[in-house]
Amino acid sequence: MQIICTYLFGFLTLVILVIIIPQTDWAMLAAMPSGDWLGNFLPALAFVAAGTGIGWTSYAADYSCHQDPKNSRSRVAWAVTLGGAIPLILMLSVGILLSTQVPDLAQSANPIEVIKGALPTNLAIIYYITAIGGLTPQCFLGLKSSKLVLKAAHLIWDDKLILLFQTIIVTVIPAIILFIAQDFQGTLEGFLGIIGKLLAAWSSIFLVDYLMLRWKQGYSEKLLTDPVDNQINYNGVISWIVGFVIGMLFSKTFIFTGPFATGIFAGNSLNVLLTLVVSGGLYFILTLCHPQNKAE
Repeated sequence: MQIICTYLFGFLTLVILVIIIPQTDWAMLAAMPSGDWLGNFLPALAFVAAGTGIGWTSYAADYSCHQDPKNSRSRVAWAVTLGGAIPLILMLSVGILLSTQVPDLAQSANPIEVIKGALPTNLAIIYYITAIGGLTPQCFLGLKSSKLVLKAAHLIWDDKLILLFQTIIVTVIPAIILFIAQDFQGTLEGFLGIIGKLLAAWSSIFLVDYLMLRWKQGYSEKLLTDPVDNQINYNGVISWIVGFVIGMLFSKTFIFTGPFATGIFAGNSLNVLLTLVVSGGLYFILTLCHPQNKAE
């Protein structure tokens, strides 16, 4: 189903892009001033990372278990990297081109609705089908992976409870956004800001752990399955909590405003990159000083 949806909605997306691109005001595009690297580009990069690559890190194990064992690590890594980067760069580029026709696109509370306005009326239905169809399959994959994550973390073990928990989440949150918050973009940024920091801290710790301890030996099956050896990695837990807390102190979300959310950290996702660096750096230092859970 994922393969079918990828080709179908990918083709519809290209059709819409062919219609949008000729509407570009190239003179206006060439006259646009360059943005500030630290104040604009890096925060935007952090937001995109939180909503794409970092947001998918919790599915890595689920994805990897379906790979052919004959595939090399580099082949899998390049496939994931290019598969995520090429469509993303293409869509971001088209968004820049479209902004010449829709100047308020970047500040819009509902960009999907704004983009629809730039299309011919008779294509609105196809556009909505493409937008919904492109998101739905990955939601199903996300639910499957979140089930494994909840079980691995021993938070919820029973399948029925997991299904109930997921149903509440995917029902309540969209309802709040649509009928109460009524600010798609603002709520999305706030949600991604919190989840992005949690996942950024987590993924950086796993990356450092892999590079320091698992690069050659891999993960010990006993370490992963034996309850005696499978103990809490306090270095990782401490690094994860500290990184997230520091990231929140530099954040402004719909539930909390940190005391340091000023200057270059005001109103953007640059704190996600800060969280990633702090958690990974702290875990590196703690592991050097007090090694724990080494690969056998």
